[in-house]
This record gives sequence, structure tokens and C-alpha cells, in this order.
Amino acid sequence: MSVFLTTPSRLIPFFCIFISGAASLVYELIWIRQLSLVFGGTLYAISAVLCAFMTGLALGAWGIGLLLSHRNKQKKTVNLVLLYGLIEGLIGLYGLFFPYGLELISGFYAPIVNGTIERNDIITEELETHFKEDLILSHLDKLFQVIIKCAVFEFLYKPKTSSKIIIKEYLIASNSFLEDSQTKYLNALLDKISKKIRTSNA
Repeated sequence: MSVFLTTPSRLIPFFCIFISGAASLVYELIWIRQLSLVFGGTLYAISAVLCAFMTGLALGAWGIGLLLSHRNKQKKTVNLVLLYGLIEGLIGLYGLFFPYGLELISGFYAPIVNGTIERNDIITEELETHFKEDLILSHLDKLFQVIIKCAVFEFLYKPKTSSKIIIKEYLIASNSFLEDSQTKYLNALLDKISKKIRTSNA
């Protein structure tokens, strides 16, 4: 064992694996910092990164296992070093282009988030005026409030976007962060809000 570890050529794979693991941790920290700017909170950014990280590990292990099993059945060898290098190269390219992809995502969310913040008083007044009996914002979870206010912003200021599409967008978002009961309540609430706002502004 000592001879194996002291041979320089034998140490190269271990060194590569060590560097790969360190790089993945650096990527993880960068993604958390960057996504916190998109989601507006570190908690949700960490949740998203961990979900993506664990899903990637699971899919990678499943895919490599499937490939090796298929190759073994065909009695063909697999150059694991070459495969490993190829995967690491693709990960490196993804890391280089990730900031540009994040800019595209931010470009989609930023107008909605900024618009909601700028018109927060108008949106709150709209909700309190029409839904005072059904909805008490102060009693709701902070994230729930954000989702409702962003949806109301789109109902008010994006008349060309269908109410069904807007509701579907925010239900997909809520499925990632809220419980099923909250999502069902949100669905009913957004449906009622959209009908009231779109009818009154028609």
C-alpha cells in the first residue's frame, strides 16, 4: 500500500480527484452567492443548489453505472480516465458560461421583482381593498406574501399575459418552497384575485 501511494504516477488520479472536489465546493459557494441575488434570500439559494448538487450526483452515478454495465455486457473496456477528463472539461465549460446564463435568468425576474418593490404600496392597497375579508397579509408567510404580490404586479401591469400563465408560473415556484396545502390555497387565491383585478381593469 505504501509503495502504491508513493509512486508519483499513482498519485496523479488522487490529486485530480482532490482538485475536482475542491473545485465543486468553490462552485457551490459561487452558485449560492449568485442565486441569492436572484431569489432574494440565501436560504432558498442554498436549497436550490443542494437539490441540484444531489440530483447531479444521483444522475451521474446512475448514468456511469448504466454505461459500465452496458460495456461489460458487450465485453468492451471503458477508458475511465478519458471519460473523467471529458466530464471535468464539460463541467469547466459550464462553470465559465454559468454567469451569462444567470444574467438571462435575472433579466427575466428583475423587471418583476423591481416593479413589485417600486409599486409595493399600490399592490398592498389593491389587495387590502378587494380582499380584506379573505386575505390578511401580515398573517401570511413572507415568501407567500412575495409570491402573491409579484403575481398581482403581473395581473395589473402585464395585461397581455394570460392569467392562467401567470398563475401557473407562481404555482410552479411555490411547489419548490411551500407545502402542498399552501400551494392549493395559493391557487384558489390567485384565481380569485386575477378575476377581480382583470375584470375591474377591463
